[in-house]
Amino acid sequence: MLPNLYIQNEIKSLAFLRNTDYVIYIGPELTSADKSLLTATGVPVMFVQDIIEKLSKEVLEYNFPGVALHDILSLDGVNARIRSELDCSTDSSHYVVVHFEYGKFVIYDALTSVNKLVWYLGRLGNGTAKVEKMEAEVFKASASDVRFCIKGNEENLRKVRRSVDKSCKIHLKEPLAEMPASADQMFTSEMANAAAELESRIKGLLLQGFPAEIIRSWIDKPVKLSRLRITRQFRILLVDYDEEVIMRPLPKAVFLFFLRHPEGIMFSHLQDYRDELMMIYGHVCTNDDPKKMEASIAALVNPFNNSICEKCAAVKKAFMQIVTDSIARNYYITGEQGKKKGILLDRSLVEWECELYM
Repeated sequence: MLPNLYIQNEIKSLAFLRNTDYVIYIGPELTSADKSLLTATGVPVMFVQDIIEKLSKEVLEYNFPGVALHDILSLDGVNARIRSELDCSTDSSHYVVVHFEYGKFVIYDALTSVNKLVWYLGRLGNGTAKVEKMEAEVFKASASDVRFCIKGNEENLRKVRRSVDKSCKIHLKEPLAEMPASADQMFTSEMANAAAELESRIKGLLLQGFPAEIIRSWIDKPVKLSRLRITRQFRILLVDYDEEVIMRPLPKAVFLFFLRHPEGIMFSHLQDYRDELMMIYGHVCTNDDPKKMEASIAALVNPFNNSICEKCAAVKKAFMQIVTDSIARNYYITGEQGKKKGILLDRSLVEWECELYM
């Protein structure tokens, strides 16, 4: 049984959701951080506030001259209009999402918990709240009882019965087994839980009289950049974050090459450094065919080949998987088009244990 989940045959103001994968959020205005948590689930979420903001005052006055639309097209006004069409009762302070499934509108009321909303959208994005790529045959339907028989892979299939009471609540008599969450969804859930725990601790400190100014100073204080260590085995370590940056041999060779050149180098000049790149690649990739290695370096220094851009993108992705961009940009290769490219990191933070140090 999934509480606070409802279905409804028709919601006129949300008719545009029919036969789409979109989910619309209805509720109090969210912070940018909360929006990021919801969109990180992979579900295409529409926010009423964003839609309203795109309707400029000039556009409204031109199309509806003399009509006062401020109240109607305010966030509260639009939300109230949608809520008036819902059969279930939801408070204006609740976080609610609506989407369209199997010919019905599905409404989930997360009450006042953003974490519950993230959890529910995570289920949608992970496929546990939808039975996709399977053939669903409705074998019995009435006003008070809907049952689905799911056909597909025998290992994954079972009968799901949904009984719908007059209040439109869905009760899963045989709940779908939870599918393992993806890494992104686990990360999102962990961030939401950590944020909730942090908020609780901060409130506790404030209630005990801890100065708010000190807490603000913690938040405003920039995160210290970690030392970067290149080990004898050419492993790339962010020492102070206790993290290893994993890359394939060729992107790693490109990264180490630019790390050796704090002055920066233009991509169009890489042909002048072909031997150095080959030397570095030979150190980090000892199991590859020499001819293949030479071909890879030839493509890398070819100004008409996109290989160098692909490898720099791989380097950026490797760091972005560990830290946010505001920190990662100090470690990956950056630079304006047509100008020198390089790594911004202060070389005093680089520790070379291998023989590539210059």
